[in-house]
Amino acid sequence: MLRLVVVFGLACLLGLVIQAVLIHGLFPSAIAPDFITVLIVYIALHHRTPLGAVGAFSLGVLEDFASGQFVGPCAAGAVVAFIVSALIADKVYAERLPALVALTALASTAKAFTFLGVIALYVRVNLLSAPVVWVVLAEALLSAVVAPIVVKLLQPGRQYA
Repeated sequence: MLRLVVVFGLACLLGLVIQAVLIHGLFPSAIAPDFITVLIVYIALHHRTPLGAVGAFSLGVLEDFASGQFVGPCAAGAVVAFIVSALIADKVYAERLPALVALTALASTAKAFTFLGVIALYVRVNLLSAPVVWVVLAEALLSAVVAPIVVKLLQPGRQYA
């Protein structure tokens, strides 16, 4: 169990460095994959327990702390992404590559819209516009593309068809 926590902690740290520092730090308006969502989908696929939900929430809180603005929007989005992924994984065999990609895209979209909803409560502004929706969808697709690579790195023995 401790090994799993350390692996996910390091993967979270590496994902945040790539996403926030390398991509958004160098190119602030760039579209970046959401590595935290990929980790949350992985947790939902393999650890559908209350402890898995706590792990997803913890990843969201770490992402909130890394952003430095508000505490809560990423954590709420992480919990929603975990719930969506876990509910779908209970009904569908999500161990196949197309299912993993689709599930990651859906979870990323759910997380992003939850994030926008919570931020809208903080700042009392309607954040839903066509450009924002396009960015959310583009980031969801990019996250879905990198999901098999991240999952393969997390569990090298598992083969996705």
